[in-house]
Amino acid sequence: MLQNQNFLKLNLLDSKQKKTSGMIAITRFRIDYKYTFLEYLRGGVRLNVIVAIDFTKSNGDPKSDKSLHAFKADGSLNDYQKAI
Repeated sequence: MLQNQNFLKLNLLDSKQKKTSGMIAITRFRIDYKYTFLEYLRGGVRLNVIVAIDFTKSNGDPKSDKSLHAFKADGSLNDYQKAI
């Protein structure tokens, strides 16, 4: 292994003939780490959670086409689903 400030060279060995069959030079590399949700929390991330439930009856029965919560027959989103 030969190391320089600009790159790292590694010899490639032929396992059958037990001799050097080439060399690979690494000029640049990057290690990316994906943090878990728990690691973010341990690191001090602060979360604010807001939950809202609409219990009003004035919006009508979701089975009715006049309701704001109506399920569309064609599968498109109603006004509430679009807002979310």
